[in-house]
Amino acid sequence: MPYGGAPDTTPQYQQLSILTKGEIFAVAAVAVAAGDPVHFIAADGTLTNTGGIGPIPGARWKYARATIGDLNVIQFGIQR
Repeated sequence: MPYGGAPDTTPQYQQLSILTKGEIFAVAAVAVAAGDPVHFIAADGTLTNTGGIGPIPGARWKYARATIGDLNVIQFGIQR
C-alpha cells in the first residue's frame, strides 16, 4: 500500500500518473475485436468492449481476441 493508505487510493496532494497516449497491456473480460472501444466495469474492475463506463475516449483494443482472459493491448490517444 503506497503511503500507508488503503489500496487503490491516492492521498491528497500526491502525484497520480494518467496515460493519455501510448499502449498498455490489459486482459479483456470478453472476446474483443481489433478496434473495439474500451469500457470499464466498475463493479468488478474488468475491461470490456461494451457496457459499464465508457467508451473511454481515444482508447481502442489493438488485437482481436476470441478467448476470454487473453492478454491484449489497449491503444490510447486514437482520434476517430
